[in-house]
This record gives sequence, C-alpha cells and structure tokens, in this order.
Amino acid sequence: MKIWDAETGREIRTLSGHSSAVNSAAYSPDGRRIVSASDDNTVKIWDAGD
Repeated sequence: MKIWDAETGREIRTLSGHSSAVNSAAYSPDGRRIVSASDDNTVKIWDAGD
C-alpha cells in the first residue's frame, strides 16, 4: 500500500504486509493510525508516522 501526497503527487511511504490487493483504507480520527483491509482477508493497523 502506498501513501501519496495529494498536493504534490509525491509518494510519501510504502506499507508492506498484505499478500493480496488492498481494497479499503482509512486514517483514524486523530491521524495517528491507518487501517487497511485486503482481499487476503486481513485488516491491518499501521502507525501513520514517518
């Protein structure tokens, strides 16, 4: 899963861990975490910090 800067189009970070396509992702309300769901039937919680 790649995180992009919407203003510049620059890739900020790549998160590796799912073994299939990611079909959903969202930031937590405080912006500190990212939750992703994948076709590999897993949900992962990531630290959004660099």
